[in-house]
Amino acid sequence: MADARTGTQPELLLRGGHVIDPLHGLDGLLDVAIAGGRIIAVGPDLGGTGAARVLDLSGLYVTPGIIDMHAHVFNGHRRSRLSLDPHLHTFSSGVTTVVDAGTAGWKDFDAFKTELIDGARIRVLAYVNIVGAGMGSGGLGGAWEHEADEMRPRLAAAVAAEHRDVVVGIKTAHYWARRPFDDAHRPWTAVDRALEAAELCGLPVMVDFFPWLPERPYETLILEKLRPGDIHTHVFAQQFPILDERGRVNEHLFRARERGVIFDLG
Repeated sequence: MADARTGTQPELLLRGGHVIDPLHGLDGLLDVAIAGGRIIAVGPDLGGTGAARVLDLSGLYVTPGIIDMHAHVFNGHRRSRLSLDPHLHTFSSGVTTVVDAGTAGWKDFDAFKTELIDGARIRVLAYVNIVGAGMGSGGLGGAWEHEADEMRPRLAAAVAAEHRDVVVGIKTAHYWARRPFDDAHRPWTAVDRALEAAELCGLPVMVDFFPWLPERPYETLILEKLRPGDIHTHVFAQQFPILDERGRVNEHLFRARERGVIFDLG
């Protein structure tokens, strides 16, 4: 059996697994033929003729590499203990791409790329944090994450543009939760500056958000601030009014989804 287009003989045949491939509408028992590190054929009963190696995957699932769209993997970050080595619990679970959700900011993204991304055996993509020094640990993050001077839209956008091969967006998180706002800490500073950076570099924003005070309502975030393709993460965290008094999903969530806002479990 050879690829009908190129005549290439398969080096590896994955036989009899349950293939799930949403992009191509595949969901069933199929064989997968591989040569030169590429899939050359997918179909029923491809046979093993010419394949140097045949693996019987009966009873197993076969999928394209899974993308974990929210991880923290900059385990060399000097101000944070959020991250794990990106190779832990990934390949063994079928994950071949992880997306770091803003551990590194515009000050330390170069270090993240040279120390980890460039040498990783798994593909690592990332959001650039609007806060220059990146994320701290714990629910409220580091003290620097609440300072407006750390939030530089043009610098964050420039870093995102420089590393466009791995950067997928701008991140904001942890900003000024559970404390009264003041002149130095306005309700929407972090969100607005992240959005400004995202506009400059043409990428989406991912927002981790705390709507504890009336000056910063959740509905305003998802119905007015966020744009189509922007992401609200940790949507099931305790601080968000997901259900109404009848136990049904609040209408504003459906309206936000219709606007194109993406909800991420985190």
